[in-house]
Amino acid sequence: MLFRSQLALYADEVSTLNISDRDFEYVLRTLYSSAVRTQRNMRSRSCEVSVSASGKNMILKFTDFGKVIPQEHIESLFDGSAASQEYGGGYPFYRMKRLLERAQGGVEVLCEKSKYTTFLIKIPFSRAS
Repeated sequence: MLFRSQLALYADEVSTLNISDRDFEYVLRTLYSSAVRTQRNMRSRSCEVSVSASGKNMILKFTDFGKVIPQEHIESLFDGSAASQEYGGGYPFYRMKRLLERAQGGVEVLCEKSKYTTFLIKIPFSRAS
């Protein structure tokens, strides 16, 4: 197996988020697929996933140790252009950002040159929880 993550999400926990199960699955699949693409030619492949709560939000931290996104390309990562696909972006990231915004959440990208790219995904908990 190329990647291992200890992310355990149960249906009742996901349903307390202000995002549909289908959209949440899309977010996870987009991050994972990007990691696979950016690490395709690497000898050692890894990523880290953690989930925490911060106030009224769930924070999903996804760190990809593949090809690091240069600071100057972070904004274009979510514009849907073919040019951003070199770093795992393009339409899937554009759609992921829109789904998160629709859920009143968001995404932040942090990069450490030559080391990793971290995506911080914020999704509010539903008012009913």
